[in-house]
Amino acid sequence: MQVQSQPSATSSIKGFVPVAAAIASGVLLGAAFPPLAWKGLAWIGLAPLALAVRKASSVRRAFLLGMLGGFAFFLITLHPLMSASAWTGWTYESREAFALRLG
Repeated sequence: MQVQSQPSATSSIKGFVPVAAAIASGVLLGAAFPPLAWKGLAWIGLAPLALAVRKASSVRRAFLLGMLGGFAFFLITLHPLMSASAWTGWTYESREAFALRLG
């Protein structure tokens, strides 16, 4: 009879660190764009993602980490566009109304 070993707490923490680095990278890169526009963070924000991808165990994991960082980045940078469309009503406009507004 074989005894199955449970994953240790340190192995689950080691798996979480690259995920957290990818999310942090997306947040830092998002802060480099308006409305915050802290431009210096664009260079700093790439470092956590580069380290996480470099230490990835496979190409698939590196790809998923990059996608996660990009998703966090786009959530932050596209938020002003979503809120702008909500108060202007452009998303609820029909094709005919859009054509009339264009002239």
